[in-house]
Amino acid sequence: MEDILDTIEEKKPQTNYRKWAFRFFVYSIIANLVLYYKVATFVRSLHSEEDLVKYLMILSIVIYLCLILGLVFIGLMYTNKEEKNYQYKISLYGIPILIILMIFVNFV
Repeated sequence: MEDILDTIEEKKPQTNYRKWAFRFFVYSIIANLVLYYKVATFVRSLHSEEDLVKYLMILSIVIYLCLILGLVFIGLMYTNKEEKNYQYKISLYGIPILIILMIFVNFV
């Protein structure tokens, strides 16, 4: 009987914060690639600058939201002490690097 009680008490609640942090990291990478593509293929004679600025503003807001939500989930996965797999490590190191790069690009 004690064995059954020990196995019941040892079960940890399954959270998937690391998966969501990893997803938001991937979403921000994809949004950055779309942003770079739009800037690289912009031709002034074919497109208006106002449309490009609007599009880039929307994309940058999406990127910032993904990074902020990724930070929230990093905090949750760190406080819940989730198991460390590739999603945990990539999101733990990748999202702060992207935030530093975004700050660097905006202020330089």
